[in-house]
This record gives sequence, C-alpha cells and structure tokens, in this order.
Amino acid sequence: MRIGIYTPATELDHVVDHKGDPKFFFEGPFQGLCKKHHSEKTARENTPRGVKKFSLEGARARGANGRKKVPNVGNPGVKQGAA
Repeated sequence: MRIGIYTPATELDHVVDHKGDPKFFFEGPFQGLCKKHHSEKTARENTPRGVKKFSLEGARARGANGRKKVPNVGNPGVKQGAA
C-alpha cells in the first residue's frame, strides 16, 4: 500500500535477480531502495515458492494452541529422581 511517505534510497537493487551473471550484475536494470525494503525484497526472492517464512517472534512465547510455552526443566527446587 502506498501512503505517500518517502524514504531516501540507501541501497542499489537489481530489479532482475542477476544470479551471478556479470552482464546483469554490472549493467542492471537497477532501482534505489531503502535498507528495509531491499532486505524484504531480497528475502522474498531467496525464499523458494511454497515455503512459508517462519519467524521465531511470538513462537517462543506461545505454542500452536495459544498457550504459553513453559520449558520442560522440572522443578528447580526438587532433585530429579528423588522420591
């Protein structure tokens, strides 16, 4: 979504992935992007189709069922194996 906010371009992006081809690497086509959008575009291009991007953000705190994950370390005040 475009909202009319402009950020100076800080990185040069290859519009078409050059895949190591020196002709495309040095001759372009190019476009200027800010760091954030260049990183996002590069990540999208390097993620195989059909593979969902996984982030650990939130996954550490909550499991698939929405319950808070608790590490299985036992009770630190009780020796394990003692009856």
